[in-house]
Amino acid sequence: MRILPVYKGYSVDSRLRQFRKARIGKRVEFIDFDSAEGIALYWEMSHLGKSFEPADHETEEGRQYRKDLNIATYGPKAGKAMNKRMEDEHKGQAA
Repeated sequence: MRILPVYKGYSVDSRLRQFRKARIGKRVEFIDFDSAEGIALYWEMSHLGKSFEPADHETEEGRQYRKDLNIATYGPKAGKAMNKRMEDEHKGQAA
């Protein structure tokens, strides 16, 4: 499974050229790369050296994308709890 990168709470879909933010109980927010806001986000992300490419969910990069997405979607408290369970599961599989 491939995981999209996350930047400032937005999933970054380079194939569709969009930033997307989905939060529980709210409408999905779409920002096209070629909009004024999208250009600014794209510029920031590229100048920070962030990857625009999806990562395999089993890699360290993919796990970090999932952690960022959990916090962006569910909020800090619930997202961190989900990330803790995810890390515990990963450690159990590695043993």
